[in-house]
Amino acid sequence: MILEIWDSLRDSIPAKDRLDAADNFIGVIDSYGMAEELRHSGLTFDKEIGAALVTHLGMDEDEEDEGHE
Repeated sequence: MILEIWDSLRDSIPAKDRLDAADNFIGVIDSYGMAEELRHSGLTFDKEIGAALVTHLGMDEDEEDEGHE
């Protein structure tokens, strides 16, 4: 559900602002303790969400690539 929400918002965010928006989005999710679940979900992420997960959870590149489209 989390990625569906992001996907529904992503297209309305200018490309130049998406990285900041994804970082804020994952920050909110992380504040509720849900980012760790997303990290281990096995789902694929777009580049912005992948980068935000690296920032907030300290994922290394191998972990990001496992869940990155």
